[in-house]
Amino acid sequence: MIRVNKYGCRVVLATLFLSQPAQAVKNGTDVSAEDYQDFVVQIADSDGEFTSVCGGTLFGGEFLLTAKHCFTLTLSRHTSVTGESGSTRLYQGIEEEPDTFYDVNYTVIADGVDNQIKANGLARQIAYADELLVDHPLFANDASLSMNLSGDWILLKLDEAVPHKSGVLLSPSHDIITKDNHTPLDTVLTFRGWGVDESGEFPSVMQEGQLKSFLSYGMLMEQATIYNDEVETNVDSPCDFEDEYGDGSLGSGCWFKGGDTFVAYGIGAQHVQEGDSGSPLIANDRLIGIAKSVSSVSISFTHFSLYMPEIQAAINKVIFPSAAGGEIEPSSTRELTVTVPVQNFTASDVTFTPYLNDSTGLFSADITDCNTTVASQQGCIITVSFNSGHDVIEATKQATLVLNDDYSVPLTVSIKTASDGNNPDYPESPSGTSGGGGSLGIFSLLAGLLLMRRR
Repeated sequence: MIRVNKYGCRVVLATLFLSQPAQAVKNGTDVSAEDYQDFVVQIADSDGEFTSVCGGTLFGGEFLLTAKHCFTLTLSRHTSVTGESGSTRLYQGIEEEPDTFYDVNYTVIADGVDNQIKANGLARQIAYADELLVDHPLFANDASLSMNLSGDWILLKLDEAVPHKSGVLLSPSHDIITKDNHTPLDTVLTFRGWGVDESGEFPSVMQEGQLKSFLSYGMLMEQATIYNDEVETNVDSPCDFEDEYGDGSLGSGCWFKGGDTFVAYGIGAQHVQEGDSGSPLIANDRLIGIAKSVSSVSISFTHFSLYMPEIQAAINKVIFPSAAGGEIEPSSTRELTVTVPVQNFTASDVTFTPYLNDSTGLFSADITDCNTTVASQQGCIITVSFNSGHDVIEATKQATLVLNDDYSVPLTVSIKTASDGNNPDYPESPSGTSGGGGSLGIFSLLAGLLLMRRR
């Protein structure tokens, strides 16, 4: 991996895709450097050219999740390229042309169009629909239609860990095992991207806007769409289970659509424009989908409710941020709060007994959520506070979160420099294993949409 500063100009080649790419922000506002989450990256070719401009999500520094159509290697959407290798360039920063990038080699370790992965996902979808039928025998469904699984996602293993101080838990939008719904219906989400604005111009920094989701995978829906004033269009809505026939039956007039996508809508004037595909939609420190495609008013996201076992098997380790921590201004006295998600992608339960190893006296940690046994595919979050006493900080400070005898998370709070405000001197990789987690606020809903743009 080569860590360099970008120079010169970019030439973007036109690329033909089979469907309309995902879109981004219209009538948005600038994203501040403090709000940027560095696990979200822009993806370019190995020579820095953007033949397809996409975003992706880093997990543990060494794993990258994005849309399948975002790589030249993977443009054939119906052919699996699992096991094949390539190279790419990953950019970090809020700028349209960020200063920091990493040249990496990768190997494809899971491809959403792999025949066995799709067959497994379809089997889980049918089994889930059969469970719903037990309680609601009258609903209609098309859960057995394999055409509903587009498989537009791909997971890459990078040859070296790309440092990222923030991260996120990978989550099904609706967990078909635990029945937990992680898609925050009727809640305003903040989404982010570099797409053209309302004037058709490309902004110099990342933009953010507002969207809502009204239905997630795993929910029965009304067979007819319902007009919603807030998003100014008809939307799919959860079934109200009213007894339309007066016979005590529930589920009639409802439909289970299935599939591996769900839809969100721009609110008011903040509809969608051209941007970057493949980037995460995030809520409560969980990635619940990646941007796929659009209609004139909605954005379609690929979700992972049907694919978590395959992703677990491909990663097969405990993951957390590869360079957890943050950065502050020279001589700052401010307190910094960092959340560190830890996710168990091994095949077995893992027991964590975390504690903080800190010789500086400046760090503290709330380990409550992770002081437990975490099942396979599940995750927890540790909240770290730095400098609660508001001391003057003039130098980099470090500590370690010890999860158990096998896993430790290095923590680094660095001083910003004038030459590189987005590049503190992080360690290259954590001890024990690589990780994927995040420094998103627990109570904030952040969506990183970096959708397909043209030059």
